[in-house]
Amino acid sequence: MITNNLRAELFALRRRPGVLAMAGMWSTQVVVFAYLVPYIVYLTQGSAMAPAVAADMISGLLPEGAHYYVAGALPTFGGPVMLVIGALLATGDYRWGTLRTILGRQSDRGAFLGGRFLGLLVALLPVATVTLALGLLSSGVIALVNSSPARYATPLVLALELGSLWLVMAAWGSVGFAIGMLTRSPVTAIIVGLLWTVLVENAVALLANIVPGLDFLSTLLLGNSSNRLAVGLGSEPITITGAFGVQAQGTPLLAAAVLLAYITAAFAVSHAALRHRDVT
Repeated sequence: MITNNLRAELFALRRRPGVLAMAGMWSTQVVVFAYLVPYIVYLTQGSAMAPAVAADMISGLLPEGAHYYVAGALPTFGGPVMLVIGALLATGDYRWGTLRTILGRQSDRGAFLGGRFLGLLVALLPVATVTLALGLLSSGVIALVNSSPARYATPLVLALELGSLWLVMAAWGSVGFAIGMLTRSPVTAIIVGLLWTVLVENAVALLANIVPGLDFLSTLLLGNSSNRLAVGLGSEPITITGAFGVQAQGTPLLAAAVLLAYITAAFAVSHAALRHRDVT
């Protein structure tokens, strides 16, 4: 039953313009804001930077940094986009008023939800693949324009990068999905998700920084865990205080476990929300 629902969800995804638009927006962000704008800054301001800073900046933009560079930008720019995608998938049938009709033909709400949730996770894999491909392509173009050697990471390292990108996207998308199931409104889900990302995680991160003994809270943050995974791949830690700052605590393995916990919890919350209330 879940397999049938998964196939139906993947078929329907190709006809959801909002989801496709958000995926396209993220792809544009990768090319423009992760590569084009920083390279323009490097060309125009690189001579005024400290040599070490300029060297670090260009190394991330070249193929030698492609296995971690996009992963470092994903939590700040891509995470909210994935959250919106999850919210749109969860609330589409509520918005269109078709959920009652669909569930009227289903004998098991859990199987329906499982297929839809798996559809989100599966759909994010090509998004992660395109993200990595755009990173490799953009860094290759910059290397060509900059007359720099194109030294790409090994296939194994790139595969690890792809898995990390997917895991981060899946965690953010799952949280958006759960919020959508709770609110049943795409607009409300997006607002709540973004406010939670900006306000709650910032507040918890600030509390963890200033109150002794609470620094472990930073390891439980979605943004921090996403960044910690990028640091494990080679990205420089983000030292600013806030939802996307990487703290000293935690390892990439712990970060992966936290992200998986977010996915599991999001499904549990979504399942409870669908099973124990009216679908109108």
